[in-house]
Amino acid sequence: MNRLAHIMMITIAMFLFGETVLAQTDSTAVKLETPTLETDSTAVEIKSPVTADKTPNKELTPEPKKKVSNFFGGFSSGYAGTAPKISTETYHLGFSLGKGGSNYWDLYLFNSVPTVAPVDTVEYVSNDLTRQFAGLFNFSLSKTAYFAYGKDPSVRDVKGLQTDFRFGVKVINTPVRRAGQELLIPVFQSTFDIRYLIPLMEARGATESKKERDIKTDMVGNLAFRVSGSYLYVMNTTQYDLYYTDKKGILPDPRILMITPEMRFYVTNQIDFGVGYAYNTDKVISNNLFFSINYGTK
Repeated sequence: MNRLAHIMMITIAMFLFGETVLAQTDSTAVKLETPTLETDSTAVEIKSPVTADKTPNKELTPEPKKKVSNFFGGFSSGYAGTAPKISTETYHLGFSLGKGGSNYWDLYLFNSVPTVAPVDTVEYVSNDLTRQFAGLFNFSLSKTAYFAYGKDPSVRDVKGLQTDFRFGVKVINTPVRRAGQELLIPVFQSTFDIRYLIPLMEARGATESKKERDIKTDMVGNLAFRVSGSYLYVMNTTQYDLYYTDKKGILPDPRILMITPEMRFYVTNQIDFGVGYAYNTDKVISNNLFFSINYGTK
């Protein structure tokens, strides 16, 4: 009985502690073992089933934009039923408000001059009102966002969807200064652009190792569709009222809403042609079809 009780106690301890227990009697030694994976001479190791690496392919992170500062980045000219003008990108400053190149903004200064002696007409003033980069002086701050360019951010300047929020002030000059009247019309302007770019040809010399700036510079044969919504507010209406007061003496609304669809074809990164239609909510200012040609680094 004592031996049986001894064996039972050893068995219970074996399951509770998982250790090798020896039950010895006066004449024999009974060796009881738990189902361990190790013996005196051999160690057996059991591994869990091997699982495949299911880590998804990560999208490349866009490189932060660098600070840009340059003068005379390009010029554009167009025709919208009146004396065409040349608009120059006089100064461009690209800067970041956050660490690591985040929260990037662009500051622009444009200036426009007529190519021929202008005629003092309502259409001449309307042309500067409706064109985004027109005006004797045109200051604006711009914030651009990029979407739907795929997994490679280096092509985002030449492919995919872009949005551009821009606000600033432009100063429009009238061709003729009337006695006792001001010459300039200051206008606050805010625009929101939606652009979609389609590359028609592979960038010249482009490879997978090309960086964003290289692919943008080497762009050739690109088609872009753009829709722009603009809000304009005439801050000084002295000259504005003279041009747009109707025959009944009703003064024009200084607030103007505009929608401008446009299509552009980029021959290269420096040359593009455009055609669009400027539509506005003010019945006094006529809507017009316009053509443009632009030269300068995009």
